[in-house]
Amino acid sequence: SNLGVGIESDEIEEVFKEGKRGKLSKDRFRTGSGIGLSVAKKVVLQHNGKIKIESEPKKGPFMTTLTITLPKKQGPEVMRNVKKN
Repeated sequence: SNLGVGIESDEIEEVFKEGKRGKLSKDRFRTGSGIGLSVAKKVVLQHNGKIKIESEPKKGPFMTTLTITLPKKQGPEVMRNVKKN
């Protein structure tokens, strides 16, 4: 969790795309390339995991939580996914 600017609910899937940032983070004082979440999602999916964002930008302080869930046991099918990508 962090106390950044927050992500609007209609932008949550969009910020997982390479180069995309939420509109609230586009002021001149915030830097970033917009690739971090896209890379994180690719790695998580390669390991048969799940990634989700929960954010409430209208409430203060703005709380955004990124949750990553990975399988406890990694079988051969997961390793095949990692090698393909």
